[in-house]
Amino acid sequence: MILMQWRLLYNPLSVLGWRNGLAASTIVFTVLGFTAYWNGVWTFGALDCFTSSSTPSAQRIIVDSVVGWLSLGIVLCLLAKVFRSKVRLRDYIAACGLSRVSLIPVAAFCCKPSGGIIDIIQGVGLILGMIWFVSMLYVQHKELSRLSHLKAALSLVVGIALAELISRALG
Repeated sequence: MILMQWRLLYNPLSVLGWRNGLAASTIVFTVLGFTAYWNGVWTFGALDCFTSSSTPSAQRIIVDSVVGWLSLGIVLCLLAKVFRSKVRLRDYIAACGLSRVSLIPVAAFCCKPSGGIIDIIQGVGLILGMIWFVSMLYVQHKELSRLSHLKAALSLVVGIALAELISRALG
């Protein structure tokens, strides 16, 4: 039972399943959106998360987050299919949404740049949150696609880059 709780931190889809994963993704995006808006944190594209002196609008946060979420899920699913893996798009959409849970603490503790040691601490927190985000994506992508470590890693890097380009073009 304790192991299953720890799995929630790095592979939540394996515990929740796709239906509960999609529902949890909706909650994640709602909390992330409110937290990002409240603290002026931009969650832009498939991977970006940064603070700025200008506050993003709530509509901008929602649009950027949803476009980034869907583009990443679709691109990773298509790349897994290129390697002849039998995957379902719904699983990838849920996995990419659940991975964004790692950005909630980042958005909660980051605020507008003020200079000094606080910005350094926030930068370290942002880097740790992004490492957790990419780690969760990798573990879930590898499990869903059943690709070897090398193919999973390469397709994840290519997928993130493509999804970032697509989300920038659409967002």
